[in-house]
This record gives sequence, C-alpha cells and structure tokens, in this order.
Amino acid sequence: MVQQDGDVLMFGPWLQYIIAGATIVMSGVGMLFYINQNRAGKMGGKIAPAKMAWLIYVVYLWFVLCPLMLLHPYLQLPIADLVWFASGTMWIRGIIELFMMYVSKNWKPPYGIAHDIFSFLGMLVGFYLISQKTIQYQQIDIWVMVLLGVIAFTFLVETVYATVFYRLVGGHTVGEDAVWFAEQNNPKFKQIVRWTAIINVPLYLFLIVFLAVGVFGL
Repeated sequence: MVQQDGDVLMFGPWLQYIIAGATIVMSGVGMLFYINQNRAGKMGGKIAPAKMAWLIYVVYLWFVLCPLMLLHPYLQLPIADLVWFASGTMWIRGIIELFMMYVSKNWKPPYGIAHDIFSFLGMLVGFYLISQKTIQYQQIDIWVMVLLGVIAFTFLVETVYATVFYRLVGGHTVGEDAVWFAEQNNPKFKQIVRWTAIINVPLYLFLIVFLAVGVFGL
C-alpha cells in the first residue's frame, strides 16, 4: 500500500504492477519492432541496435513511464502539471508524426527539431514556475522531478540527433523511399551511432535505479 511517513513515500503494489507490466510490454514491442524494421525493404530503413535502444528508451519515458507517474495519489499539483506537459506534448507530436510518416509520408526532421526545442524550453519554464512555489517535497516529488529533468535532457539530445541526421540524409525522409533511421553498417552514420551508444549507458543506468529504488523500493 502507499505509505506516507515524513519524507518516505512509496508506490503502492497496484501501481508497481502496472509499471512492471508496462515495462515488460514496451521491451517486447521494441524488440519486435527492431526485428521487423531490419527486414530488407522495410519503409524507413534499417535501424542500428544503439538507435533502437534509444528509441525504446525515449518512447518508454515519454509515452509510458511519465504519464504513469500521474497515477500516484500524493504527487503534488505543480509537479503533476509539468508531467502533464511533458507527456501530453509528446503524445500530440507522436500521433501527428506517425500520420506524416506512414500516411501522408511527408515527415521532415525540422518538424521534430522545432517541437523538441519547444518542449525543452517548456520544461525549463515549468521548472522555474515550480521553483517559485513553496513545496514540502516528499520522496515521490523528488523522484518525479529527477525523472522530468532526464526527460528534458532527452529533448535536448533528440534535438542534436535529429539535426545531425537531417544533415546526413537531407530530404530523403519523405516519400516511399524515406529514410528515418541510422543503419549500423552505413559509414555515414558511424559517429552518430557510436555517440548514441555512449549516451545510452548513463540513461539506462538512471532508468534501472529509478525503477529499482524509486518505484519498487529495492
């Protein structure tokens, strides 16, 4: 059960089960997507393992873990509002982006770059507004604030990735032969794939700690 005792505030078992289940499902869906995307002739092109790990990570954070934090009954309102912004802006972007990629087939990286910058700046404004309020932080508030900080960081990193990718592929992100992903064996993607692999390490370490300590109290 959820317990509140001073600075101690843990997730209840029901929410732990939901998060655990969502994590397992997301991992499985990600692996299936990776296998399917690397089939010859797949729209969007093949994807490197490091880039797939990044995609799974940010999709999980933005679309799954972040909104699940809103289910915690003691998350304070100013922080919950920023969670709504962080997740809501990505859900709206995700729906539009999927339509433009797979239906209208006219998605271009500058659209995503502009949205990433908007989201990052929105997070900074949110952090500032929270700092102006008097809040007695409980454990859940601290953990979620750290999570939001990491999410803001991913917006910034994704801006860099998308900018570099756009310079490498130019206008080849539209139409039937669109390229959306960096391939492992393509020399021009070597640097971006390598840096993605490096940055993935601390991000995944944070996620492991967040889930193990912040969610499951291990």
